[in-house]
Amino acid sequence: MKIFVTGGAKGIGKEIAEYFAGKGAEVAITYYKSKEKAEKFGFHAFYADVKNFDELAAAYFEAKNKLGGIDVVVANSGIAHFAQIQDCTQDDFDEIFNTNARGVFNLFKIAAKDMLSQKSGNMIAISSIFGENGASCESLYAASKGAVNSFVKSLAAELGQSNIRVNAVACGIIDTEMNARLTEQEKQDFAACTSLGRIGLPGEVAHAAHFLAANGYITGQIINIDGGW
Repeated sequence: MKIFVTGGAKGIGKEIAEYFAGKGAEVAITYYKSKEKAEKFGFHAFYADVKNFDELAAAYFEAKNKLGGIDVVVANSGIAHFAQIQDCTQDDFDEIFNTNARGVFNLFKIAAKDMLSQKSGNMIAISSIFGENGASCESLYAASKGAVNSFVKSLAAELGQSNIRVNAVACGIIDTEMNARLTEQEKQDFAACTSLGRIGLPGEVAHAAHFLAANGYITGQIINIDGGW
């Protein structure tokens, strides 16, 4: 298996890259602001801003040449935003949607043409449970992830007859750098909102992504990894 992961230098993306590598996959990742981290893990690492179609395409095809092909793409790059709606700006909207939604669109569009020619492929987006449930003070983030979920379901219907599967992992509160802003009390409060009474680990998201990549009869699904939120 040959896999291409955006935002693979840290957090969930790093865990996904390492998990797949541990299962024998050949791995390529992109980085944006974390070059040193990306290059120390031993994966093929390429600079790309997922908001920029041409940069991402260049990274994808360079990775394809290095790996000798790409079977799985994981659209992991994403950013959070915390603000009440009256404080959100047009720039906030553009940054969130261009990263979280356009970034997925860019990767899947690039990969689709390639995968259609080979009549096989697997696309996985890292999404959020807030894309379905919404979240107070995270309306832009939640809306961007809702767009991702709809996009995934639509592409699964569109590409299935070409043996291309499209799914998403919708994360709950995961212990990552993105959530490092949370105080211990806030983490405990979030944990109390789950059936399991704890927040999630990046490795548990990686396990779910690998499951979706390995199971050939799953497509169009948004798999919640949320501890029973």
